Amino acid sequence: MKQYLNIINNWGVNKNQSEALNKRIFLANQLAIILIIPFLFFLLSTLVFGLVSHFVFLSFTILAYLAVPLLNRNGYINASRVLLCIGPTIFITSASILAKLNANEANVMVALAPRAFILCMAVLPHVIFNYENGKLMWSSFIINSVCVLFYDELHYIFGIQISHLEYDAWKYEWFRATISIAFITITLFLFVLQDINEKFQRRIEEQKKELLDLNRLKGKLLSIVSHDLRSPLGSLQGMLDLLSIGSLTPEQMNKITTDLSEKIANTVDTMDNLLRWSMSQMNGLQVNFSLVNLNEIVNQTSRFLEAAVNKKDIMIINDVDKSIKVVADNEMIKIIIRNIISNAIKFSPTHSRITIYTEQIENEEILVHIKDEGIGMDEREIDNLFNPHSHFSKPGTQNEKGSGLGLMLCKELVEKQGGVLLVKSKKGEGSIFSFTFKNVSANNLAENKKLVTA
Repeated sequence: MKQYLNIINNWGVNKNQSEALNKRIFLANQLAIILIIPFLFFLLSTLVFGLVSHFVFLSFTILAYLAVPLLNRNGYINASRVLLCIGPTIFITSASILAKLNANEANVMVALAPRAFILCMAVLPHVIFNYENGKLMWSSFIINSVCVLFYDELHYIFGIQISHLEYDAWKYEWFRATISIAFITITLFLFVLQDINEKFQRRIEEQKKELLDLNRLKGKLLSIVSHDLRSPLGSLQGMLDLLSIGSLTPEQMNKITTDLSEKIANTVDTMDNLLRWSMSQMNGLQVNFSLVNLNEIVNQTSRFLEAAVNKKDIMIINDVDKSIKVVADNEMIKIIIRNIISNAIKFSPTHSRITIYTEQIENEEILVHIKDEGIGMDEREIDNLFNPHSHFSKPGTQNEKGSGLGLMLCKELVEKQGGVLLVKSKKGEGSIFSFTFKNVSANNLAENKKLVTA
């Protein structure tokens, strides 16, 4: 029951709207549901006293309350709030006038119990609108106020005298109970209002914290990128200055060109990672699933990183079965494997090995392992590895620079394809990065694409 009420209360709430508007929508839905309770008792009271007109109009009032969440769900937010604020007072006022005009009903229902409730209705416009829409707020307030005044003074103008039925003990006991329920509901309304205020205040505080964290992360990333860009661009400018005065020998030219080429390649890689990671944060990366041969991807990556591998005399061992194919995005899996292997090269000593192998696990999943013999990490570093708010980077075994964005990007890309990225590492003993993909045949590709994107 609680689950269904929560669903109804959130009808019309949208994360793309402001928290203030979501709060008003949530409040309107919850109040509409709560106010049904006393009006059901009012409805029963009309049967007890035999007030047919009041029974009809109070039934319409309950239907109006039920319509509020439906209107919010379909985007008619202002209409739902106006209906909540003035619907009950108009229906009850109409019932009281009609009762006198027909001369067949006494106005006992509206004379006592609903009066206090309608006073609450006069306050509702301010609570529901809160100056967000001044015209609707004041119009609703004025209409409600006129209805309240009608019960106190204005009914005389219309020639309507509020009267009472003949005394009947059990009926009036019921009537007193109805009055109590009305006041209890008003109190409950105040508690609900406070609870909703605190709930949305907590949400606003959480969003504020997230924005502050993101702002700090943005500053950190800008600092990293500017530092990584400055170094190769400064070197390029220095080389161009030396070339302009003709002070470089061919041997010096070759050495500087090689070093500069490596720096610019690293910078391009950093910029590429930053761009893709930023897109993933903004949900801008689209996954295009296809059958991917893992062995071929690893071989392509090894050739792409050949210069860095040869510089450290590292051996890359591809132990991935040539027949293994996974459902994945071809470009994304290239980025994942390239970044993890690049990271392994960066932190591996010379004459070491990097091994890529797979493991079949349950649910037709393949676990891809990339194992190195590098410097490894401690528990604290592993915990901070994929956390953008505690993001860090450290130099490689030959003082190679990096932004630290590559592994965060890998985690995003693996998860976008329905997998998980795992890390095992020990200081001084190397690391193993593992990630999962679906291992299926071509005949099951369409079915598994639906499974992964679900």
